[in-house]
Amino acid sequence: MSDSPAAPQETRPPSERCAPFSLFDNDLLNRAFARVGLQSRHGGDLAGRIIVVFAVTWLPMAALAVKQGLFSTAIEPKNFFADYAAYAQFLIAIPLFIVAERIVSRNTREAARDFLDTGVVNPDHLQYVNESHLEAERWRLAPWPEAVCWGLAYFFALSTILPEFSMTGAGKWQTWHTQVTDGHRRLTWAGGWAMLVALPVLNYWWLRLAWKICIWTRYLYRISRLHLQLVASHPDQMGGIGFVGEVQAKFALVIFAYGISNVAAPVAYKVSLEGSPLFVAPVWGPMVGFILGAPALFLFPLFMFTKQLFRTKRKMLARYREQSTRHARAFEARWIDQHAHDDSVIDVDELTRINHVAIVFDRIERMRVVPFDWHSALQLIGSTLGSVATALPLLKVEGPLRDWLDVLARLMGM
Repeated sequence: MSDSPAAPQETRPPSERCAPFSLFDNDLLNRAFARVGLQSRHGGDLAGRIIVVFAVTWLPMAALAVKQGLFSTAIEPKNFFADYAAYAQFLIAIPLFIVAERIVSRNTREAARDFLDTGVVNPDHLQYVNESHLEAERWRLAPWPEAVCWGLAYFFALSTILPEFSMTGAGKWQTWHTQVTDGHRRLTWAGGWAMLVALPVLNYWWLRLAWKICIWTRYLYRISRLHLQLVASHPDQMGGIGFVGEVQAKFALVIFAYGISNVAAPVAYKVSLEGSPLFVAPVWGPMVGFILGAPALFLFPLFMFTKQLFRTKRKMLARYREQSTRHARAFEARWIDQHAHDDSVIDVDELTRINHVAIVFDRIERMRVVPFDWHSALQLIGSTLGSVATALPLLKVEGPLRDWLDVLARLMGM
C-alpha cells in the first residue's frame, strides 16, 4: 500500500502569508485624495496633492488678504505677504509632509516584510505577527484617532488666533489675522480662513503623522517582545536588524518639515515681525526642546531591541572565544611546537581558518547593542538642526523681502 501523498509545502515567503503592513493605506486622508483621482503616491499624484492643499490653504488666504487690503511694502504683522510663517508652513512644510509620507510608508512596509523574510522572526510566530499587522490596520482605519486629530487641530488653531483678541492698542498689535476698528478687534477674512481652514489642515497633517509614529512604535514594541533569531556575525553589525535603524532615519524628513512649520517659522515671525527678543523663553524654549526631543523620539524606541542584542552578543562572544582559543592552541601545537625546526611546510587551509575565525570574532566584538549607527543618528540630528537653522536667514532678510514686497505692490497697482 502506497503512502498517501504529503501535503504540499508552503513555498510563499512568510510576508505573503500574513496581512500586509501599512501605516497609511486607505486611511481617511488617502480615501479623500482617492475621490479626486489622487489615490497613488507616484510623482504626478504627489504634485497633485500639493496643488490641492495649496489651493485650500495659502491661496485663499492670499486672495482674501488682497481683497481686504492686508498688504503693503512694509515688513509688519498686518502685511500678509510679509509673514514668514505662512510661507514656511503652507508652501514648504506641507509639501514636505506629503513627500515624507511616501518615503515613510514604503520603508516601514519593507521593514515589516524584512522581519519575516530574513528569518529574524521565527516562522512559528507568524500568527502573532499577523495579529500585529491587523492591529496596525485597525488603528490606521479607526475613526476616533481621526476625530481626535481634527479636534486637536482646531484647538491649536484657535489657540494661535484667539489670544490676539486680548491684545490692546491699535498700533503694533495690528496683524493680518485681526484688525482693530471702532475700538474693537475683529477677525479679518484672511484670519478667519487661517483659523477655520488653513491652520487646522496644517495641524491635522502633523498630528496625523504623530499618530502614525505611535502605531509604528507600537509595532516595533510587539516585534521586540518575540524571541528574535539574531545573528551576531551579521555584516550589518546589528544582529541582522540594522534595517530598523535605517527606517527610523527615514523619518528625518518628517522632523525637518515639523521643525520648519512649528519651530523655525513661528520663531522667525516672533523675532522679525513682533520684535520679540531671541533669548526669551517663549522663543528659545521651543527650539531647545525640539532639538533635544525630536531625535530622541525616533532613537529611543530602538532600545527595545537592546536586551536581545546584548544577550546574543554576549552568548556568541563566549562561543567564538572558545572556538578561537581551540583553533589557536591547535595552530600553535602544530606549527610552533612540532615544526619549530621545519618551517618549509605551511598548511594554507589552517591559516585561512585561523584568519576567518579572527575576522568573525572581531565582527562580533563590534556588534552594536542598539540597531542604529552614527549615519542614521546624524540623519535625524541633522534634520533637526537644519530645520531650526532655516529660521536664521529669515531674521536677516529684510532687504530682499522688502524688494519682493515692492514688486508685489506694483503688480497690484499700489
